[in-house]
Amino acid sequence: MPPSGKPALLQRINKSAILDLIRERGPISRTDVARQLHLSQATVTRIVQKLLDDKFLIEVAHGNSVTGRKPILLQFNYKASLIVGVDQGGTKIAGALADLEGELLAWQRVSYEPGNDRARRLDKLLAVIADLLVAAPETNGDGPRTIRGIGIGVPGVVRRDGTVVWAPALGWRDLPLKQIVKERFGIPTFVENDTNLAALGELWFGAGKGLRNLISISVGTGIGAGLIVDGRLYRGRTDSAGEIGYVVTDRTQLGRTFDGFGPLETLASGPAITERARALLADGRPSRMHDLVGGDLSSLTAKEVCQAAREGDPTAQQIVSDTASTLAIALSNAISLFDPDVVILNGGVFRSADLFLDPIRQRLQGTVPDLPPIVVSPLGEDAVVKGAIAYAIHATDDFVFVTA
Repeated sequence: MPPSGKPALLQRINKSAILDLIRERGPISRTDVARQLHLSQATVTRIVQKLLDDKFLIEVAHGNSVTGRKPILLQFNYKASLIVGVDQGGTKIAGALADLEGELLAWQRVSYEPGNDRARRLDKLLAVIADLLVAAPETNGDGPRTIRGIGIGVPGVVRRDGTVVWAPALGWRDLPLKQIVKERFGIPTFVENDTNLAALGELWFGAGKGLRNLISISVGTGIGAGLIVDGRLYRGRTDSAGEIGYVVTDRTQLGRTFDGFGPLETLASGPAITERARALLADGRPSRMHDLVGGDLSSLTAKEVCQAAREGDPTAQQIVSDTASTLAIALSNAISLFDPDVVILNGGVFRSADLFLDPIRQRLQGTVPDLPPIVVSPLGEDAVVKGAIAYAIHATDDFVFVTA
């Protein structure tokens, strides 16, 4: 029976800190691990042996020593097993098979029209996972590498038991997704809010490496945020922390009921940008946006709106400017509340970061006393998938998220 209480939590924290330090700074000796983490040599030796037994670590070349025996160095064993990471978006499914270092070995992408066909969404998700499992490569001719876990990011509220409480972009409500996927494939499965996973992806592999506090904000079909506070994912009382799409940006939104998308999402998400453009063009005014979609406004997306803005279309430029202002209000609130080391922006809208990033920064100058760096994610569309990798590594072996 595993230990419980405070000693067990301390052991998990130490184990996670050791793993993260070796992953980031290895090859490294046991002595250096103990020194840098201020742990006893005995504690490090015991935990390292467990990590070696579980194949998370390997021993590599000997280090340098002025006197005595040269120390054996430790390195994170990113080839030990594989992870399936899936980003279940509102209009697409992106999935990858990756090793523990985040190197993508196989990739699947499925697009579909927005809507509320719950069954079709689930069937497509299961099909993507099945294809990725088949793609698992052999290693040294000894058969397929172990699939350690399946991580899935969903745009909505997810309970810690893996139930999707509400995902308006998917039409999923009270869906026991973790149970369904685990029963189908027999592999440990972990379901988490997609922006939470994006934040973990940034912490492990992206713009948040080496930091302890960050906000990762995704603006696409919906708008959400993942919060890392003191090196750990912050979920809140009801696992709903980071639902920034429900931030109120104008007093006219008060007293209204938002059953699907939240107040911010109705103004600044990808679909909101599109709907505003269609409304403004409904009177037949001339616009480059008409040309980009061959006159068919039903096929207009935020991508064409942004392209028209680049080409100098005044209507598109006004939409982009208003969207940047609305997002700046939300960021100002989030920065003031959490005082992060960095704000990382991601999602489909920020594929047009050239139109949004500088205007947002300019609007926030002077609004926030000490403005942190605001950057676009270096991971791009891989952020959620890579966060699923980090999450599954920890969740399959009783780790906690800490930074060294």
